[in-house]
Amino acid sequence: MLVRLPSHTRAVPVLLQSDGETSLGPLFPESYDVIWALVIAAIALLVVAAFVRVARSCDLTPTARVVWVALVLLTAPLGAIAALLLVQRVKSVPASRSS
Repeated sequence: MLVRLPSHTRAVPVLLQSDGETSLGPLFPESYDVIWALVIAAIALLVVAAFVRVARSCDLTPTARVVWVALVLLTAPLGAIAALLLVQRVKSVPASRSS
């Protein structure tokens, strides 16, 4: 059932569900949908950052990289957090000065 508001108000139309609860309709997600979407986006960001860290690490052998990638994929988000904490960053080499 759609509740009609007077024409002089600028409120969002509200749908009245059969159990008496109100909803903003299908175009406005519920708060838990937004929270879960943010959690999934954060986990995806952690996984991508862990992949980048593993790929750029100079200290890892190819076998160790495969193990880290498998660990990140199979135990996300804990594997991604472990990779970010334990895999060393790329060491920057200072440019040599030529005179």
